[in-house]
Amino acid sequence: MMFKRLLTVLLFLFASIAVYSQLSKTHYIPPLAGQNVSDHMIYISTPSTGYINVTIKPIGGTRTDWIARTVSNDDPWSFSTGTGRGDIIRDINGLNGVINNSGYIIESQGLTYASFRLNSTQQTCRDTPGGPTYPCNYHSGAYVSKGESALGSRLRTATFTNTSNSTFGPNTAQNFISILATENNTKVTLSDFPAGIEFTNNDLAGAQTSPLILPVLNKNETYILGYSPTSAQSDDYKQALIGALVTSEDDLGTTDPKPVVVVSGSIQGNLRNGSNPENADYGLDQITDINLLGSEYIFVKGFAMDDIEKVILIADKDGTPIFKDGANTGIVLDA
Repeated sequence: MMFKRLLTVLLFLFASIAVYSQLSKTHYIPPLAGQNVSDHMIYISTPSTGYINVTIKPIGGTRTDWIARTVSNDDPWSFSTGTGRGDIIRDINGLNGVINNSGYIIESQGLTYASFRLNSTQQTCRDTPGGPTYPCNYHSGAYVSKGESALGSRLRTATFTNTSNSTFGPNTAQNFISILATENNTKVTLSDFPAGIEFTNNDLAGAQTSPLILPVLNKNETYILGYSPTSAQSDDYKQALIGALVTSEDDLGTTDPKPVVVVSGSIQGNLRNGSNPENADYGLDQITDINLLGSEYIFVKGFAMDDIEKVILIADKDGTPIFKDGANTGIVLDA
């Protein structure tokens, strides 16, 4: 039986592809958007037993800004990208147009893994009731770069499913889609989202409808969409960016491919059910083109509550049937 391509999410790893495709000689780390972030970093490792040369190139920088080091399988590289909001982490309420000179491109002489990691702002913790307090980071998030496999022209995004009621930002979520162009004259369109949603971007005032054509991007420019639904809104609006479609093409009308790199997710959100559960978790991933995805997946249950560990299925084609353990569930998904 032929299966239609299906996007899946397990513990928010919604770009499920073979591990080897995360190994690459080139990695793209675009800027993101969130509010409550402390320290963040790029972590680079390799399966190579011998040392290989790696160069981190700040986007918009010159050769004098490049940072070079060698890594091996027992000597990875943790590169700090700063603390709080700034270049790589943008204020989700301050987004306003195309972003220049932000993010990183990593190049190496051999195959490497690269991940971007971030922690929440510090809070006061204690191990036992009435016990001593100490500063701690309640939450953290990370995504693994997909390397050159991240380049695509048709990608489906995802976020957490619910808002949060916590000290980090009561009754809201902080969802985003970050789109980095790799060629000049890149036209990007966002579609397949509910009509009437409002983004946090200052240059996108008021309710928006699908399809939404974004500003034309040139090479190494980024556009970030911010979206902060509230607990009072319907599930359709809270989950508006789950399954949204990002496409890219040549703004001049030629057939030249215009691949982009997309990271989407929530730097504060929730997978739990309920009107406003008290979690403010972080979940994000660098996603891949539809053409790299498959139709058969294995899911492994962890140790968290069922309310948190969920599988999210996103269809790219209307009329996609869902099978579990070889049996038809009777569920049919549309794009």
